Amino acid sequence: MRGLDTIPVHVPVDPGAEPVFFPMCPSPKKKMTKPDNTISAIGVLYNDDADVPAMNVYNNLFAKIKLYKSDLAQVREIRHSRMADDLNGWEPL
Repeated sequence: MRGLDTIPVHVPVDPGAEPVFFPMCPSPKKKMTKPDNTISAIGVLYNDDADVPAMNVYNNLFAKIKLYKSDLAQVREIRHSRMADDLNGWEPL
């Protein structure tokens, strides 16, 4: 969503001077922007400390349709798909 995190650095011409590091920011290649607002969120599955499947959900600040935690509590079915071999469409798993 953010693209690769970027840390801008100013390197002085004088080799004896220290470089200046600026605060980390998203890269120009980020994909969740005001014009790119069709994805509500991205979920990342992982195993927690007890080795139980869990999920982190990262919401798109600019999403046209917002996803709320209460929406996830109402989920009764999960469809799992993968990209087709020809990269045109999705195949259910």
